[in-house]
Amino acid sequence: MFVVGSGRSGTSLLRAVLNAHPALHLTHEASCYLDPRGGALAGDGRAWFDRYARSFSFAFLGVPRSAVTDRLDGAGDATRADAVRAVLGAAAEARGKVRFGDKTPAHAQHLDAIAAEHPGARIVHVVRDPRAVVASLARMPWATSSHGLNAFFAAQQVKAVGRFAASGGDVCTVRLEDLVADPEPALRRVLAFLGEDWDPAVLDHPAHGGGDDLPPFPWFSDAARPVGTPGAAPRPTGLSAAWVRSIERTAAWTLREHGYERDTTIGEPSAAARLAAHAADAPEVAASVARGARAAALGLRREPPPPDEALAAVCSVNPAAWAHYPGFTLPPVPPVAP
Repeated sequence: MFVVGSGRSGTSLLRAVLNAHPALHLTHEASCYLDPRGGALAGDGRAWFDRYARSFSFAFLGVPRSAVTDRLDGAGDATRADAVRAVLGAAAEARGKVRFGDKTPAHAQHLDAIAAEHPGARIVHVVRDPRAVVASLARMPWATSSHGLNAFFAAQQVKAVGRFAASGGDVCTVRLEDLVADPEPALRRVLAFLGEDWDPAVLDHPAHGGGDDLPPFPWFSDAARPVGTPGAAPRPTGLSAAWVRSIERTAAWTLREHGYERDTTIGEPSAAARLAAHAADAPEVAASVARGARAAALGLRREPPPPDEALAAVCSVNPAAWAHYPGFTLPPVPPVAP
């Protein structure tokens, strides 16, 4: 099973909730399909894993290399698909779970490859009001500093899942707002889609260790809150009227397909206000593109960069966001056990 969605849509929360189920374990952003060089190694699972095992994504899983290579040794001519299953399966086995999966939001753009390599895989899609998504992304060091770019990228993630579903892909979509306000119906539907029996443990994931293996970053704090409580409710966005209307235009498909209404609590911004908002955003677009390109270039290296260097590059796309986390510094990437 794979949980996908745009960043800051609630995928970490849903993962934590599902991991409270006694049968399920989803890794946190194993990111197995995000390496731009990974596709070339899809036919050679051992070579793929040798490269992947040097990533910070693998390091944060806490899975020993031998737990994966031992599985691959019994897989014959292993492919990337075999290696991915070995990684996810080893993580689940370490927690005494019988079913495995992963939560990586950006896998939304790679669902065709995932479905081809894992026939019958269950895809769970989390959506959130795009205005709230954009406001939240602005606080993330790994997102961009541009409301316009963040709105565009978030809309593309949702559309990618829509295209996959329209082509026959099997997808279960859950709205974050439904998950936090009235979790049981939403979770019963997701578990039925996954073919699992209902278990009330999913309604109290903090008590059942559902998210106790999250990497030590402050932006995951919301995933530790119980669902169905006032403290879990989405917060106001704080966006200007000009940006609310701009995001609504960019995310029109998301609003229409997933039942979000146009904001009727604000007045219509003037043309001058809209122009001023986008003019102020233009330098952020340029800066974000430049910083994002530098981070992406690391993934194109023949030899992967040291994991600490890669993590620092990813978390420098929006340096202004660090003001929201005073006193926090990036921890060193944990070593991978042999």
